[in-house]
Amino acid sequence: MQRVSMSELKERLRKTFRDEHKIQWSDALLEEILFESQREYALYSGGSTGRYEAFTADSPVLRMPEDFFQATQVISPEGNALPIVSYRELAEEYGDFRKDKGSYPKAFCFNFDNFGSFRVYPILPAGTFAGTVIYKRLPQTFETYTENPDAIEQYALFLMYQFTGKSMAQNCFSAFMDAIHKEQKQKLSAGGKRIVRTGVYF
Repeated sequence: MQRVSMSELKERLRKTFRDEHKIQWSDALLEEILFESQREYALYSGGSTGRYEAFTADSPVLRMPEDFFQATQVISPEGNALPIVSYRELAEEYGDFRKDKGSYPKAFCFNFDNFGSFRVYPILPAGTFAGTVIYKRLPQTFETYTENPDAIEQYALFLMYQFTGKSMAQNCFSAFMDAIHKEQKQKLSAGGKRIVRTGVYF
């Protein structure tokens, strides 16, 4: 995907609304709209991913980075896939899983504690490398993420038309989804894989 600057995206939006003199849309408002559009793009496309190396601590409850949205895969220290399971599955299989101790990770649980927290089963000694979490991430405020500028622009226009009560809003949302589908088809044709949600989440 072609990368464009945030300034260029703002210029595109101003040109569409014929607001080159910033009478209707201030820079601050357009930036807020574009950041929200980036977050929606990340949620719908799953294109923004992160990797987190999980080391255990004294507390059994560990925290993912602030940009965490959803875990998609966990890789063991040996490079094998580890299951992402719900706390109900752990309770049914192992009883009081919060007390079990071991020396090797068997599963990761993301839906027992607060959002963004997780547990490694069984409890490992503090400082143990438990595995690498691949996760869907959300762009943070003031972070430019424009791998698919067409999709982000269309979602921004969708919001702007909604704010002004214009009927074009739905057309822009459809164009936003079309841009995401086009991107995913390109990734598949290049040998990529479909994004598959695994595990149980909030």
